[in-house]
Amino acid sequence: GDDGRPRALHLDRAVEVTRLEPHPGPLRPPGDTLVTCDYFTVERLRRAQAGPYESDPARMHLLVFLEGRGALEGEPYHAGDVYLIPAALGTFEWRPTEPTLALCALVPGG
Repeated sequence: GDDGRPRALHLDRAVEVTRLEPHPGPLRPPGDTLVTCDYFTVERLRRAQAGPYESDPARMHLLVFLEGRGALEGEPYHAGDVYLIPAALGTFEWRPTEPTLALCALVPGG
């Protein structure tokens, strides 16, 4: 059952495949910044089509799903779910089956 706590994506080879060279920039979809302060930033993300999603190489963040359903690297989500995305996880697939609205909460900076 879902106890409401954030869930980590368990990807067996996450550390093995971490790229140490510079990358061209995050593949996270562009988000609208809703609030930012010294402690956190919250962005609104919308995604309707499947595509790559890249974790931030320097910091973990939370994805809070408000609307829609689909899967992150095969892990299902629906409105109300929260996923913890580890720093430097790398690129994985975000595949909505319904148009999705999510909040991305992270520590500001880089």
